[in-house]
Amino acid sequence: MKEKLLCLFALFLPLEQILFYLFDIDTILKPYRFFLVLALIFTFLDKSFLKNKLNNVFKSFFFIFTYGFLMGFFRIALGKGSLDYLTNGSIHFLLGLIIIYLLSNITNKKLLYKIFNYFIIGLLISSIYGLFIFIFSPGQTYRLKGFFNNPNHIAFTINFISPFLIYNIKNKKNILYIISFLFLTMIVVLSGSRTGMLIQILIFIYSIIIFSRNIFNIIKTIFITFISYYFILTPILGLNNRFLDRYEFDNLKEGAGRWDIIDAAMSLGFDTFFMGVGIGQYRFYHLDYLSSNAYSTVLDFELSTHNHFLDLLINFGFISFFIFSFFLIKVFSFLFKNRKKEFSKFGLMILCILILSSFSQEMLIFPAFWIVISLLSTYNFFSYD
Repeated sequence: MKEKLLCLFALFLPLEQILFYLFDIDTILKPYRFFLVLALIFTFLDKSFLKNKLNNVFKSFFFIFTYGFLMGFFRIALGKGSLDYLTNGSIHFLLGLIIIYLLSNITNKKLLYKIFNYFIIGLLISSIYGLFIFIFSPGQTYRLKGFFNNPNHIAFTINFISPFLIYNIKNKKNILYIISFLFLTMIVVLSGSRTGMLIQILIFIYSIIIFSRNIFNIIKTIFITFISYYFILTPILGLNNRFLDRYEFDNLKEGAGRWDIIDAAMSLGFDTFFMGVGIGQYRFYHLDYLSSNAYSTVLDFELSTHNHFLDLLINFGFISFFIFSFFLIKVFSFLFKNRKKEFSKFGLMILCILILSSFSQEMLIFPAFWIVISLLSTYNFFSYD
């Protein structure tokens, strides 16, 4: 039963806002969360759960959570924080810990592949729905986001799943994986996520290189792909092209205010000696620390750091920042030592995607991040070759 619930969790994770978009039901108990919690309950009901291990990565993130929660609670008690931000951030973090606990204890190769295939199905459903709305109801959104709350999330989710698709294309040579990869790459472009598109382009180029025998094939494949996307995207852009503003030079140069956020966050960090202000608490201080000549958009809302490393450093303190950095170094060290093996190539690709996306996205509120951490924390997924 637990295995079925984990598959349902994977299926509905890319459909996180499906109840709201289709039935106007806004609830904290989203379907993927419901199935995840049920899977945890069934795990505890099974006596075999005593054999499950709390690996060092789980313990490290639990420490980060505890520290961030206590610092946030302490500062709120002094009147210097927001309980709503602390509560919301804590819920996301606890769900992430559940994901690590459940997935990192899976040692069955077939079950892991099954979970990932369900995840891909959910992602395709979300993307197809998003494309339909993007084309036929352009007034609802100028960026494709499917059933996600944030367009960047669908882009980064596709980034994370792409190495798995490429791995299956290379080893199983299944045309469905090829079609899925090409389709999802187009979805990243329409999402308007600049970092997501940059990462996907790098993934795409890498995939062409590993499948091509010589430079001529590489150039030919890139040219054919570019022409194909041009003819596919042209009619779509004729119906909805507002998202192209995201890729204009002036917008890219300003970074949509991210440099202003970095300046404000670092100022808060220096004022608090980088001890951390608590889970999600930077938003409480955001407007007070911004420069008066900051990018106009960031002056209107209590925004987050939009950067995972900055989130750890400012909200969770320098100790948490170093713990996560040490985790990345350990994973890189393991994969580099095994660099001659095929699994390391894809493991390093996933690690690079994680690092690059972390520079423009707070990851602790992003469920797909926790799935990646679960895989990297045990190396189980990579050791099946």
